[in-house]
Amino acid sequence: MYDKLYGVRCRVKRNIMRRLNEGDKKSDIRWKIANIIVREAAKREYVIVMEKLGKRSAENMIESVKDKQFRHRIYQASLKGVQRAIDEKERARCPSTIQRTEEHLKNMSTT
Repeated sequence: MYDKLYGVRCRVKRNIMRRLNEGDKKSDIRWKIANIIVREAAKREYVIVMEKLGKRSAENMIESVKDKQFRHRIYQASLKGVQRAIDEKERARCPSTIQRTEEHLKNMSTT
């Protein structure tokens, strides 16, 4: 459609295609990270323990971060999406994922 209207080498078409591909790249990276984590946990016979993230998890993480670029990276990272992907991959292998609150994780580390 865009080739006939604007030509083969069209800036409008390139911009549209670039926007379409970005979501695929992000989801691909998310699933690859989840797959690596689950595979390594299964290989070492570990249990994956994840914190239950709230609605504004990124805002709580950047409170003490001073670097502007790192703060932006934390906002851009889809932490809940990665967590859901890990949970889904883990359920496919064997259901050994544990989700805990932050207070419970702190208590576990002190004992």
